[in-house]
Amino acid sequence: MAPRPRAYQIFAGLPEGPSLWLEAVYGLEFARKRMREIAHENPGMYFIRDLVEQAVLDGINTAPKHSDLARRAAKRAAA
Repeated sequence: MAPRPRAYQIFAGLPEGPSLWLEAVYGLEFARKRMREIAHENPGMYFIRDLVEQAVLDGINTAPKHSDLARRAAKRAAA
């Protein structure tokens, strides 16, 4: 019987700051895929933590940059 893959935790926020646990996913590649899906649906900062090793393994930031927000606001104001 094959061993069960390790569970990885997906969080919203910063690894070294305030964060919110979202879900656990078995297998690192599945966790990375799920993190990208979440980030696509709700732009922001996310990371994957391995609780066994106490390590952050991956992260993504899809939050709009301030310059992007200013550009969009200027386009709306000009319209």
